[in-house]
Amino acid sequence: MGYKIRIPKRDDNEYKEIEQFEEFELINNAFYEVGIRTNKFRELKRKYVYCRYLSNKINKKIKWDEPLENNQSEYFKNDEETTSFYIKKSPKENFEEAFKRYKKNSLKIQDNQQYKLLELDLENFKEKLKTIPFKNKELIEHYNLVLDYMYIIPEMIKKDLYIDFIAYYFKKENPSSESSTEYEESSATSLYIKREYRESYYIETIIDDDNDKITRNLYPLTKRKLLTDHVLRFSSNHLILHKQVIKFLEDFFKVIEVKIKKQTALADAFFCYDYYKSRLEEVEQENKKREKENSENIAIQEAEDNIKKIENDTYLSVHQKEKEKAQYNEVIREQELKLLNIPTINKNSKHYIFKETKFKKSGIPPGTAYNYYIWLKPYIDNNEYIKLINSEQLL
Repeated sequence: MGYKIRIPKRDDNEYKEIEQFEEFELINNAFYEVGIRTNKFRELKRKYVYCRYLSNKINKKIKWDEPLENNQSEYFKNDEETTSFYIKKSPKENFEEAFKRYKKNSLKIQDNQQYKLLELDLENFKEKLKTIPFKNKELIEHYNLVLDYMYIIPEMIKKDLYIDFIAYYFKKENPSSESSTEYEESSATSLYIKREYRESYYIETIIDDDNDKITRNLYPLTKRKLLTDHVLRFSSNHLILHKQVIKFLEDFFKVIEVKIKKQTALADAFFCYDYYKSRLEEVEQENKKREKENSENIAIQEAEDNIKKIENDTYLSVHQKEKEKAQYNEVIREQELKLLNIPTINKNSKHYIFKETKFKKSGIPPGTAYNYYIWLKPYIDNNEYIKLINSEQLL
């Protein structure tokens, strides 16, 4: 509760992007799309967003100009090296540098309590972190704790789901893609490497200084950054795939009843899954809201109390009780907000999700939509795509 559920449309950009996937990146990107729809990813993403909001809020309250010695905590050591280091920069810069050094081993030294906090649902997680201290020293410590989570969450997503969360998150905030260049060198072998990134490929230039040799290669870039070479990798520009990964799409195309482009079918499948899950969440959220309003409605409460009194009156006959209760039942009927019907994938139900008017606008036949959903569900809901990624069978 607290955020509005958006019901997807088939012509949304995210599905248009899937239609533009190249053949070589289709499997990689399909797994990525599966991963960002898992409950674990969505829950951790919401916690990251909250931590980002909270860190900005705390940051504004911290008095960064106060002398550092007045803000001592376990993250600020007063040895000679750090003292001389802090003198050269502002307290805020010193803190950021200290945190960078600290977070290198962050995942190793975190106590179980922090990880247990991440296992809580979003509302309880917020409840644990939302109390902001007043003293500057405690503010800094709380700020550091929140920053810890902003580091740990992407690391957990990378380790467990193979998703580059930082790339995902900031691309959502700033979708425009720019060219970039990175350099790497090895003093041991005198190799100097330059990588020039473009939207769909990168050029790697390697200078072998010892042997006076230069090589250049072009490598395709997938539109989705999946942090594993288990799905696809390139060796001298040759694509290598795992056998079980190939089977993933082979099974998918068995559910297709019409001959359409693979990318279009994949976009259809993710839309069907998203539509059902969004509608389900929308209805559940609305019903919780209505139940709360009903429980707080004084007229309904009084009517229910009167009905209970009538039921407990031993002097009234059954007929008299029904007559007395009628007026209060009428109040409840007039005042009570009716709960919405839950969408279902039961084809025989009048609330069958893929026969809704809004869904019909997608042009996807209900039977095909059902097959898409049933095929995708275990990969997303049960994280079965992870098993395929971890498969060691090469094609």
